Amino acid sequence: MKNHENCSQFWDILSLIGDKWVVATIGILSDGPQRYNEIKRQIGDVSQRMLTRTLRRLENRGLITRRILNTIPIGVEYKLTPIGRTLVKPLDSLFEWAIKNADKIESITKEEE
Repeated sequence: MKNHENCSQFWDILSLIGDKWVVATIGILSDGPQRYNEIKRQIGDVSQRMLTRTLRRLENRGLITRRILNTIPIGVEYKLTPIGRTLVKPLDSLFEWAIKNADKIESITKEEE
């Protein structure tokens, strides 16, 4: 937040990684390449439309790659790009911070209500 010239870039990225499906997808792909149905199964309650939209969004931003597999039926595999891999550690840190502070934040929120 030191350089105000880059604020719009920061907010743009924050809006991307603030999406729960984006975070879940990056977390799943941090373990290695995954097929579409594997990602969907691991996330659980995401709709096909939302997962497809999320994967396209990540691919358009250069955070994942999509590879068509020469299988029957044809499969699609997704993988984090090198720049996408750089997001894993910050997201892990944010996750740890959220778990560590969730009770404190919840109690403060209840006090304010």
